[in-house]
Amino acid sequence: MQAMRQFRADGTTGAVSVMPYAAMAANGAAWCTYGALGGDFTIMVPNFSGFVFGSYYCHQFYSYRAPDATVLPYFGGAATFVAAVVGAAATLPLASAQTVIGYAGCTLTALMFMGPLAAIQTVMRDHSAASLPLAFTLASTANCTLWTSYGALVIHDPFVYGPNGVGLAFSCVQLALIARFGSGPSRGGGGGSAPSEPLKLGAAALEALRGGGIEVPPYARDGPLAEQPGIVHLGVGGFHRSHMAMYTCEALRQPGAVTDGWSICGVGMMPADAAMRDALGPQDNLFTVLSRGQSTNEARVCGAITKYMLAPDDPAAVVAQMSAASTRIVSLTITEKGYCASDLGAMKLDATHPFVTHDASTPTLPKSGLGFVVTALAQRRAAGIAPFTVLSCDNLQGNGTTARTLTLAMAELMAPALGADGKGLAEWIASSVPFPNTMVDRITPATTAEVREAVRAHGIEDAWPVAAEDFAQWVIEDEFPLGRPPWEKATPVGAESAALLVEDVVPYELMKLRLLNGGHSSLAYVSYLLGHRTTDAAMADGDVSTFVQAYMAEVRPRVAAVPGVDLDAYQARLIERFSNPAIGDQIQRLCEDGSQKMEVFIAPPTRESTALSAPTSCAAFATAMWIQYRSGVDCDGVPIEITDPGAAPSLQPLAVDAVAAADVPTSRAFVQAALGLSLAESDTFVEGVAQALATLKSDGPRAALQGFMAERP
Repeated sequence: MQAMRQFRADGTTGAVSVMPYAAMAANGAAWCTYGALGGDFTIMVPNFSGFVFGSYYCHQFYSYRAPDATVLPYFGGAATFVAAVVGAAATLPLASAQTVIGYAGCTLTALMFMGPLAAIQTVMRDHSAASLPLAFTLASTANCTLWTSYGALVIHDPFVYGPNGVGLAFSCVQLALIARFGSGPSRGGGGGSAPSEPLKLGAAALEALRGGGIEVPPYARDGPLAEQPGIVHLGVGGFHRSHMAMYTCEALRQPGAVTDGWSICGVGMMPADAAMRDALGPQDNLFTVLSRGQSTNEARVCGAITKYMLAPDDPAAVVAQMSAASTRIVSLTITEKGYCASDLGAMKLDATHPFVTHDASTPTLPKSGLGFVVTALAQRRAAGIAPFTVLSCDNLQGNGTTARTLTLAMAELMAPALGADGKGLAEWIASSVPFPNTMVDRITPATTAEVREAVRAHGIEDAWPVAAEDFAQWVIEDEFPLGRPPWEKATPVGAESAALLVEDVVPYELMKLRLLNGGHSSLAYVSYLLGHRTTDAAMADGDVSTFVQAYMAEVRPRVAAVPGVDLDAYQARLIERFSNPAIGDQIQRLCEDGSQKMEVFIAPPTRESTALSAPTSCAAFATAMWIQYRSGVDCDGVPIEITDPGAAPSLQPLAVDAVAAADVPTSRAFVQAALGLSLAESDTFVEGVAQALATLKSDGPRAALQGFMAERP
């Protein structure tokens, strides 16, 4: 009855998932009472355990899935039912009482079938058997086996062996489902039923979504979280929302995290980010993260972002938010080009960059991410407020060190225009502001119409959801003088573990940058030239998959041992992740910003290998594929739309010359301009690039790739 009332109220069937346990509690209470009346402890004791199991799960359901609800309607209804049955049975002879309680047991056992039936329905819908926990299923199986045997072999009573036999059959089905699909998400998200019509995401929809089995924030998002967020994040894209925001959402479940105000004020850095503001604002800054694997598909609502600001609209307001004493961390995902560097590998600021020249002359209304950091730190210093931690979450080797070096250079340029606040500012930042290095990892493709429809299938109408792989990893150097969220206790769905807080992140980031990010860049350009447009399609191509594995094997000696990581298993997991059809990461996305990515991901280990006279042929082949792509046309002359705003203007004509000549001099000129002098001076590397370009020109990408792999030692 309560389930039907809930269904009529909000269109969900979430109450059904608690009904079997309420029925079990009532069933156990009825038979326990019957055993007590008859003085039969073999009946009373096991049924008392059933009563305890059912009651405990009802309590767990409400304390976690619906903390603001009450369990009294279920227990009240069960108690009334049991009292009526026992009252009727007490006035009858023992045999008649047994008949009454037998019928009651049949009724309650029928209710218990709702759990397995709901599990089967859930499996048919999304391959999750989360309706029943394994512990309950095992207990139910044992209990039904005992009573079926007792009823059939000892007392020959169909009222005992009949319902318990059916219950045993359902329990066995449930065990088979759990063995096949797992017990489902341990903290919700897979149970219940989605609303028949998608609910528009927002604070008002959270209770209904929770009732439908969707994992939603269990904490109050008003108060400290909304008024004084402890984190300001510059650059709210898909990766931040699937990674740091989800880790923070999980951390907010921990005691004290809400009262400490560890929520996020997101900041859009570019005018185009108004689209994100307009999408999240009507949703109370809530959004859905869809975790997708080979056999998983789970939607969760993230509530970590409680405020969103658009920097171009009001840069002074963003500076004020960053300068507030409540802000203790400023985090960044501004991408490689957002650091405004002329040479990112050398950590040299581009003093001619339009944003840099603007911020140097107008520091109170900055445009660059680093300009905002410098101005806010200057204001905090002038006000006597301790500096925040600057936490870079970009895919850069030594991202914290890079952010620190370029921030100091920016502070030097901005100091004159800051007047008294700028005097000695760079020195103060150098001595007082922490810039911990981090390693971040989660493949997060762009949101598509298909992603939005997949989220709708979960019962959520979300203007801008985000889909990501069922994997996440975060390693952070623990430098947070003003505190931080308990990220080390936060494990988002799909994450290998909670965030790791370490003294030195270098081994972890080199592993990731050289194997994962370098693997992506080695995969990207040859796959594009072969006509592939998603990574899973590319990895299904045996030639491409073999080349990517060969590249990883070539780079592997340049990856030092990592504490607690099996590099063989990590590398195998990367191949599995690249091949994940549920993600379908876009090849074009991997090709973007090639001048930055090749310099950061491919060049460093290749320089180390050339210095050691170690093999670099796979890196040379990947570079040749990039040169063809960078020329602006594929091997058939079809134009390529290149997105690489950080590239030097001279790069494209150099690529055109190298493709046309396919010789050592033109290849060397491109390599020197794009990857630096040390690689350009390596005859072995440059000759490998030129040879690959010549084969590509004469034979096309397929034959070039197959010929290269056949000739490798």
